[in-house]
Amino acid sequence: MFIDGDIFIDLEANKVMIQGEEVSLTKTLYRICELLALHKGIIFSKEDIYESVYSIEN
Repeated sequence: MFIDGDIFIDLEANKVMIQGEEVSLTKTLYRICELLALHKGIIFSKEDIYESVYSIEN
């Protein structure tokens, strides 16, 4: 579970909620949100994000 202000990410259910309302995301967008939330404050390049998100599938 990740909570930051009005943002809630249920890591087990793979759901994102903002101000109590579920946000509809593709699997890829969800993975990007999860990556950024779990590494708050870290700057990622496009390549870093791509490698992190797509390496999960392999």
